[in-house]
Amino acid sequence: MNGEDQAQLAFDTLMAEVRAELGPHATLNAIEAALVQRQPLLMRSIIQQLQQEAPPAEELFPLGAEWIRDGRGRKWVSTLWGKVQTPVQRWRQRSGGKTTSTLIDPDLDGSGWTEQALTRLLDMAVRLPYQEASGVVCTYGLSISGAELARLFECYSKDADQHVKNQLHALELLPLEAPREKGGRVMVLQADGVFVLGRTSVTPEQGSGIEIKTALVYPQQAPQQRTRLASVCTASEFLPLCSGLLRHAGLRLQDTLVAVTDGALWLAFLCEVLGVSQHILDVYHSSMYLSVVMEALGWSSERREAMQIQWVQGQWSGRKWLETHLPSEMRSGWSTEAHTAVSYLKKRLDMMEYPRYQERGFPIGSGQIEGMNKQVIGGRMKGSGMRWTRPGARTMAAVRAQHFSVRPLVSVKVRRHAAFPRPTPKF
Repeated sequence: MNGEDQAQLAFDTLMAEVRAELGPHATLNAIEAALVQRQPLLMRSIIQQLQQEAPPAEELFPLGAEWIRDGRGRKWVSTLWGKVQTPVQRWRQRSGGKTTSTLIDPDLDGSGWTEQALTRLLDMAVRLPYQEASGVVCTYGLSISGAELARLFECYSKDADQHVKNQLHALELLPLEAPREKGGRVMVLQADGVFVLGRTSVTPEQGSGIEIKTALVYPQQAPQQRTRLASVCTASEFLPLCSGLLRHAGLRLQDTLVAVTDGALWLAFLCEVLGVSQHILDVYHSSMYLSVVMEALGWSSERREAMQIQWVQGQWSGRKWLETHLPSEMRSGWSTEAHTAVSYLKKRLDMMEYPRYQERGFPIGSGQIEGMNKQVIGGRMKGSGMRWTRPGARTMAAVRAQHFSVRPLVSVKVRRHAAFPRPTPKF
């Protein structure tokens, strides 16, 4: 009996069991429950029979070896429906007679899981803490401990992080694409840094955390088309990655590149080197400094609140506001904080022309990157009691950024063989 006949027999046996159990007037929910209960057994039976028929692939022959006709063995591989045995072929060296063995199925990687099962496991690991993810996948029939899931994700994330960097470094060297429409588009870059707790950290606010640099790019007319990047690195290391990210996101010649940041020095350097046409200081960030100045001016809380609303709505430019409300000579009794705030705003006047930006449809707030920091990074990496090593934070952040990008540079399907290499036959 060949594999197809055995699979048909398994199906017929299943149908007979379900009919006998449910009777002639079974409801849809009762049928579904009976099939779900028996599905793993049926699917494992089908997989097992079809796997047994697979012949050794010629390209898998170890160099200088011949396969032993009675040398079939079995190895357990986990699937969506439980473990099945997949054939293993033993080989004999033509000179010397030494033997070894390899998996017959050329598509299996070295993880011990099928592609579909591995994809589900890693998808859950990137979304939830390992122990919680383990519990969730177990409800779907995938039995794995939190520690084993962490090991799988560590192997995959290391490869994925390096692959993303290699891709972005290669893209950085390419020239920008030619424009496809007259005049070009407006592309928006937002970048920032977010802290997570390290193994020796107390709180991120104390500066002892691990900084993850984040960036995203999207067309002004389609802000939901976000291409993301996250990495634990220096500003100089982040720069070429951002350059590659712009090309991956589709930046072309004649496009206008607009950046919205909090005005940090490393971000100003980044924007200058990347050729940003207009660098905008996030309106919410600038409003915090404005609030300090208004308080130093002695404004009432009601007046300060009203002005804050006008400011974040983009009704004022920084230059006009300072010319209108700041005295020509600052008062001697002002605090150091107030003097610092005024100095900060005066150095960034060209970045606070908010009415003009709004006329052109440019964003004046950094809500997109703040959302990425909160949801993409914080949603997985700032849980209660979480502490990270630098390598662990780097790889998790990198994979999370790709996982939630519209154009990811990496996937389990593409990288599983590199992340989980098959053992190489050796004589």
